[in-house]
Amino acid sequence: MLRRANRKSLKIAGLTALPLVAVVLVGWASRGPTAEELANVARADANVTAQDSDLLAPGSASPNASARGTVNVNASAARIAADNERRNAAARKDNEAFAADGWTSVKADEPNPKLTALDPSLLNGHEQELRTQLASTAASPAMVGNLVEIIKSQGAELQTRLAAVDSLGRIASVGAQDGLLSLLDTLDAQDPVRREVAPLLRPQSIDDKTSLELLRRLDSRNLSAVEKKQLAFTLALVSLRDGQPIPQAARAALSPEAQALLSQMRELASAGRDADAR
Repeated sequence: MLRRANRKSLKIAGLTALPLVAVVLVGWASRGPTAEELANVARADANVTAQDSDLLAPGSASPNASARGTVNVNASAARIAADNERRNAAARKDNEAFAADGWTSVKADEPNPKLTALDPSLLNGHEQELRTQLASTAASPAMVGNLVEIIKSQGAELQTRLAAVDSLGRIASVGAQDGLLSLLDTLDAQDPVRREVAPLLRPQSIDDKTSLELLRRLDSRNLSAVEKKQLAFTLALVSLRDGQPIPQAARAALSPEAQALLSQMRELASAGRDADAR
């Protein structure tokens, strides 16, 4: 019984109790324990058992601290599990409501990279999907080139080309405005898509690049009278909005007819603004 008690002390006390027990064992092996030695070992065993937390290696947690840590971890895990269950219950409730309304959740296929990039090659065999994409998403400035190519494609359906020019007009970038200007210069005058281009030209300020390009085209022989009026009216609106006149040097370079058109459109725009103010 004594030896089993000592082994228990070894397990509890760790390395700190080992030298004492080792000495005792060596002594017993040579001559057997005396009554005094038995008493000393009993006292040491009782002391180790009562103060085992003090004999732990420096920096290590006591058995009580370990127990408290285990309780804290278990409590945290329980809270996380409860939170997850609440979220899952809310999601199940939503799914049940959708199902009650006749909706069904299905796994969607990965989007076609060509479709999301508005690749003009989709005009061959996938034009309907391309047209739907044009109408349902906002194109980025990186897609200007693809949009211009789609618009210029005479093999594409008219609705697809119209959707592409509308998408191009919604891109707020200088590159998109340049693309529209190129279409105004190159599309056939009888092309229905070209009639949609001029209203989409919107300068950011009265003296920016786009404004100067619009001014220059007021004397172009390639533009119709209607298109020139549209450009002049846009310039007048921007000038009134910003409270700034058209740059004098740019205006002086225009023909008398173009200058007269600008004045006429400014009066029209001013009248409309005053009517709105009333």
